[in-house]
Amino acid sequence: MYSGLSHTAMFQVSDLQVFSDGSRWKIMFRLKNTGTITVDWIRVEVYEGASSRGTYTWGSDIKPYCEQWCESPWRGSGVAPGDSLKVIIVVGFYGGQVVKQVFDVVALKW
Repeated sequence: MYSGLSHTAMFQVSDLQVFSDGSRWKIMFRLKNTGTITVDWIRVEVYEGASSRGTYTWGSDIKPYCEQWCESPWRGSGVAPGDSLKVIIVVGFYGGQVVKQVFDVVALKW
């Protein structure tokens, strides 16, 4: 048994894009688990100003130091090409730790 080893819950996001076809939106990104605990789930929250435009949650098992491409299905209305959005990516890890990161994104035309 090793004592003093710490477990970390960390992740990196790259290639984050939100697309809109004018009536629906979808989000895509690459998530890399940079910590030492396996990812259990991922939730994305999309806001325009203070107004929620929707959420989507994935169940996931991303092992430490591995990555996964995440793509939501098309979601409801409320996002148009050119809209300035705040995207919050919340990641839950096995053991109950939760980490979130906030990004500013402009919606692209699909």
